[in-house]
Amino acid sequence: MMEEPGQKLKRVRERLNLRFREMEEASTEIAQRRGNDEFIGALSRLADIENKGTIPSIYRLYSLCAIYRLDLSEVLAWYGISVGMIPADAQVLEPEPTHLIGFRPEDGNVQIPIALDPGLDLTRTAFLSRLIQQWGTVPLALLTNLDLRNYRYGMIGTVPHC
Repeated sequence: MMEEPGQKLKRVRERLNLRFREMEEASTEIAQRRGNDEFIGALSRLADIENKGTIPSIYRLYSLCAIYRLDLSEVLAWYGISVGMIPADAQVLEPEPTHLIGFRPEDGNVQIPIALDPGLDLTRTAFLSRLIQQWGTVPLALLTNLDLRNYRYGMIGTVPHC
């Protein structure tokens, strides 16, 4: 049987030796910093999250992750939400032929070759390091669901040309 998300949160809280009162106080401090009372995890709400399977609001989940030092994406996965699936799920609606894709750097990046030696001969064996002229960083999420057979992808740079 899989452990419920609330039970996982309870286990983390107990491992950190935090009481509900301390959680409420810490989340109240976060709410004050953010200027939004939605971040507050009241005692009764925290107990419901841990023991009754109540799903926390996004604000309370943020507070819990901040206080427990947990990765928000990982905790969302406990609730069945995989942030990494956003690019794939975005394909449920066909966008305009040319459109911006908004993936943040914190979503993860990967280094890939962006310029190869023009004299590359695919019929010969060669060291890859000698064939790559330039490496670049792209958002990892961008590579998840590329359909190179049916679409063309382009990168519009941000550096103006003189």
